[in-house]
Amino acid sequence: ALAIFKKIATQKPGDVNAQAQYAQVQYAAGMITEAIATMRALEKDHPDLTPAIEAAIKEVENSRKK
Repeated sequence: ALAIFKKIATQKPGDVNAQAQYAQVQYAAGMITEAIATMRALEKDHPDLTPAIEAAIKEVENSRKK
């Protein structure tokens, strides 16, 4: 599934949903650092989503500490 979502995200770099789904798949695969990087890239391209993205990143980071 990771390869499929990576391809979709690569083909649709401006698509918020594609990028968010890719980050979710990365997270599910245990690729926490990569998921955060994907979210940071999304945040850079869509600064209007910063509050939601920062909240998601905080959740991911908190789950890593458990």
